[in-house]
Parts: sequence; structure tokens; C-alpha cells
Amino acid sequence: MKNLAQLGHDSDSLQQQRDKQIEKLKPRIQSNYFVQNKATKRKIKQKIDKNAVADSTLKQQLNQSLIENFPIANIDSVFETLDAQKKVMILENAVRRARDTKAQIDEQLIKIDKVDYHLVRHKIEWHRKFTLSFACFIFFFIGAPLGAIIRKGGLGMPVVISVLFFIVYYIIDTFGLKASKEEVWPPYMGMWLSSVVLFPIGVFLTYKAATDSAILNSDAT
Repeated sequence: MKNLAQLGHDSDSLQQQRDKQIEKLKPRIQSNYFVQNKATKRKIKQKIDKNAVADSTLKQQLNQSLIENFPIANIDSVFETLDAQKKVMILENAVRRARDTKAQIDEQLIKIDKVDYHLVRHKIEWHRKFTLSFACFIFFFIGAPLGAIIRKGGLGMPVVISVLFFIVYYIIDTFGLKASKEEVWPPYMGMWLSSVVLFPIGVFLTYKAATDSAILNSDAT
């Protein structure tokens, strides 16, 4: 029941909410010490560059201090120096932390999927307001020429063929809608698929009717 302005506004709000949920994943992924060390080092270096230290000697000293205070060790080499008991403890701790991190990420992904569900449906409904109106013109360009093209059979034959075209439209539209809902295709592709397929047919039939074509006429020689 929302109009275009409401759909557009709510879609933007949902997109911002989705971006915030994704931003929450970053600190959880970067929770290990190795990545945190690299991140801390990068932040300090950016702060040095941001302050624009004029003295090149002082800047060099700061960078050297950064390397000394935040060294990035070879993790494999350090691990090999430990005894078997400590290795087992470290591995068990790593597995536990990985499982905890995975559980937190899965929980966050569930929230993102819920936002995606509503976001996709808002985009689908936005496009539907145009595709349904455009479909009326398509069927006008299909149904009206059929009455002029089909010279035999009275009203019944054009109606039957028009219904067949509508069934084709419905099948294609249902396929595109399902592909959009399942995020296989972007919403605009799924919702406009039926129109893209049938519009050239409508143009072709209109052209044949305008040129007084004898297509589908059994009496034509």
C-alpha cells in the first residue's frame, strides 16, 4: 500500500540499516591479536601522516618507534618454539575462539538476511508499480491488432490467442518474481523480464495490423 516516495524512503533506510549491520561484523572478525596488531600499527601510522610532521627526522624516528613497539612476528616460527602441551592449549583456544566468532557472525548474518528480505520486497514493489501499468499497454498492442489480423473465427479466436499470450506473460512474470525474491536476479531484471519478452511481440503485431498483413488468416493465398 506504500506509494513510490514511501517505498524509496524505506528502501534507503533499510540499506543504511544493512550497512550498519555489516559494519558490526568487522570488529568481530578482527578480534584476533595478529590482525589487531596490524590494525593498531596502521592507525598510528595514519595518525602520524595526518598530523603532517614537518621534521623529516622526527617523522623517521616515529616510524622506527612504531616498528619496534608493534613488531609483526612470524606466527609459525613462534609456534614451533613452544612445547607440545602449550601447542595443544593454543590450538584448543584458537578453535574455541573460531567457533565463538563463527556463532557471532552467523547471528549477525541472520539479522542481515532479515533486512535483505524486506529490502528486496520494497524494490520489487517499486518496480511492480511500473510493470503492471506497462503490461496494460503491452496487452493493448497485442489484443487490438489480433482482432484486425485474424480475419476468420469472429471474436472467439482473437480472445483465445490473447488468453494464451496472457498465460505466457503470467508464467514469465512469476518466474522473474521468484528469481527476484530469492535474490538470484536483481529486482529490476526479474520484474521487467515479462515486459521485455512481450513488448517486441506487441510491436510486431501492431506493425502487421497497420500494414494490413494477412498473418494467421487461413484464407490468405
